[in-house]
Amino acid sequence: VDFYSSGWGSCRLLGQQFFENPKFQEFLNSNFIVFRADRGDKKGDEIFNRLKVIATPTVMMLASDGSEIDWHVGYGPPPEKFQEKIDKSLKGIDTFKSLSERYAKDPKNIEVVFKLAQKVDDRHSPYDPQGREKILKLYNEVLALDPEGKLGTTDYDEKKVTFTEYAEFSIGTLAYRSDKRDPEPLKAFLKKYPQSPMLRDAYMYLALYYMNFGSKEESTKFFEDYVSKYP
Repeated sequence: VDFYSSGWGSCRLLGQQFFENPKFQEFLNSNFIVFRADRGDKKGDEIFNRLKVIATPTVMMLASDGSEIDWHVGYGPPPEKFQEKIDKSLKGIDTFKSLSERYAKDPKNIEVVFKLAQKVDDRHSPYDPQGREKILKLYNEVLALDPEGKLGTTDYDEKKVTFTEYAEFSIGTLAYRSDKRDPEPLKAFLKKYPQSPMLRDAYMYLALYYMNFGSKEESTKFFEDYVSKYP
């Protein structure tokens, strides 16, 4: 299912470069029944609501019984790279379904827990209480399994970060985006990981917080520190 919003440029780009591209028609027709759920269309909105999809573009793969196999959120060229992602899902490599099955059998496997956390994080809105709880549960399991950050790494902006570091950053962004608008976990992340590749993004989230919710004194202090690090 191609979850599509006509007013969103990346949705149109995905359609033009991948779904409507003659180069990929044989691949798509041989492996899928493709349906576009168009936001704003009655039938499309029904499918958005039934599968609880928020972000567009989202491409979701469903089994014949309607169960969810995998999904990919967002799009950026080239389309060949996107096809590689879809083909990987088709082969059952690190899909939501395969990770969930492995997690059920081995809930202490740090790599599986981390990848499943990322997968769920991609799918669910941080502003949805149920979605946020699912994400937090898995990232907290990562921290419990690897509190010292020694059991695995992942890529972030072409650099390596530990599973633990990534989980703490994600928990911090969820706290900022919750109803409570709590900046403290992200502030703790800045102190703990002063050389992190994720540091700039942590500052950007906190900048949004202080622009909208911080006191004058707090905001002044934060932005002085921010500008000194990123002039």
